[in-house]
Amino acid sequence: MIAGLVHLYLGYQINPDALASFSVENLSNQQYSRYLDVAPSPGHGLNSTPLPLFSPGITVKGALTVRFSDLTHFGG
Repeated sequence: MIAGLVHLYLGYQINPDALASFSVENLSNQQYSRYLDVAPSPGHGLNSTPLPLFSPGITVKGALTVRFSDLTHFGG
């Protein structure tokens, strides 16, 4: 766990067939690198200290999931 790293997730069931969701990841916009997210240091050989690959800053996502039919088979 990284101190100060905050994620927010929100979901709302509009009706039995529709779900709206929204998320904000890294709400505090912290610069961090997950374990093993590294790249070799360029031009310094195999024994060099790896460079961290930083994760993105604030990430906002939204989704709408809709079920159009509850039929599991056709014709019967």
